[in-house]
Amino acid sequence: MERHKIRTLAEAGVPLARVRELLQANEEEFAAAVADIDKRLRAEIRERQRHRC
Repeated sequence: MERHKIRTLAEAGVPLARVRELLQANEEEFAAAVADIDKRLRAEIRERQRHRC
């Protein structure tokens, strides 16, 4: 499970220092961080799509 978390976070562009912090976080903190990362990535995708058209 740890490998999956590390790979997913790294592929999402999370710096390795932050990955280390998140691996030590409790489930609630981890879930909140993932939600923030998801929000950031979705905003980035929308921004890139807007500039493409």
